[in-house]
Amino acid sequence: MASINLYDKVQINLIGNSNSIINLKKYFSYFEGESESPDFKIDIKPIESLPKIEKNLGSTFAVAGEYVVIKENQRSPILLNRDLNEILISPDTSHTYLSKFIEYPLRKSLIKDDLAMIHAASVKIKGETLCFPAWRNTGKTNTLLSLLKKDAKLISDDRVWIDSKGNIMAYPLAIHMGEYNYEAFPELKDNNYLRKKQKQLGKKIKNVCSENGNLQEKGFFKKALWFTSDFYLDTSHKKIYSLKDLPINLNVEYSSKIDKVILLQSNVDIEPNEMEKTPAKPKNILKAIEAINEYEWNNSIRTYIKVIDYFFPNKNLQDEFSIIEKRENEIFSNMLETINLFELNLPEKSFWAQNNSKMLIYEAIK
Repeated sequence: MASINLYDKVQINLIGNSNSIINLKKYFSYFEGESESPDFKIDIKPIESLPKIEKNLGSTFAVAGEYVVIKENQRSPILLNRDLNEILISPDTSHTYLSKFIEYPLRKSLIKDDLAMIHAASVKIKGETLCFPAWRNTGKTNTLLSLLKKDAKLISDDRVWIDSKGNIMAYPLAIHMGEYNYEAFPELKDNNYLRKKQKQLGKKIKNVCSENGNLQEKGFFKKALWFTSDFYLDTSHKKIYSLKDLPINLNVEYSSKIDKVILLQSNVDIEPNEMEKTPAKPKNILKAIEAINEYEWNNSIRTYIKVIDYFFPNKNLQDEFSIIEKRENEIFSNMLETINLFELNLPEKSFWAQNNSKMLIYEAIK
């Protein structure tokens, strides 16, 4: 079992012993705690046998007894109970996929304390607290790591909790490091000899499996080899780092008052030495935050809730979700009226491999 305790405001117990629990414990490692009377319990356990399907909604959703079955994006199915407090999973279910189901109860509880979650990084540097909302793959993590190298204090890499007065609470989850990040920060790469050999072997297996045709056309044996390579050998692109494990002198600022919100955006036409933050209007930043949050988690949660309400008409979870979403957007709007707002266009990904990229980012932001 794992427990999440967020600033003594809300506690969630994760019950089960799957690999996903192990990864979730690492993901939420800054907030491990124990509680005999948690606010929520989420029972995560492997699917021992798929219950009898009673009704299908196309090829994506079904109902089986007390559970809604989700079969999307060619993932193995997961089962949600009607109260969203029990999740049955397959062995290969990603902890990042599960996290949105865990964070929804957090959001439901913390909205009562005037706190809402933004997809953003945040640091405190030179006495100023900066918050960087951004779409995924914009450069948010590399921007954060660049500032940490300049002795900034960490608040969060991927999500933060803010209130309507501009206060911010740290939410330092594990970082998912990909090749894009390693190219910018090669010192973070695992140089272990065995890891290198595993990666080389994994790539050779995948090359053999994918020769002369699409993998989907291959037999079971080659598909099994591919799976083994992708999940157990060539895993460098999925490396999960607890922030505590990074070779950086790390200090966490657990709460602060935001001085600047800087919306990060990608622009392939901009040269690195042309980066400059420009003032932004509250309504534009609000639209961006709402759109990013919609893509990152709200769209999925809304869909699942509508399906649950369809299969179990007496639940009516949609009204509850609409109230939460409306209140969160009010918090964002009120917060943005009190803070200096900027936009910063970042160059394309190849920029991060340049030796001076971290200094250019620092100069553009300060």
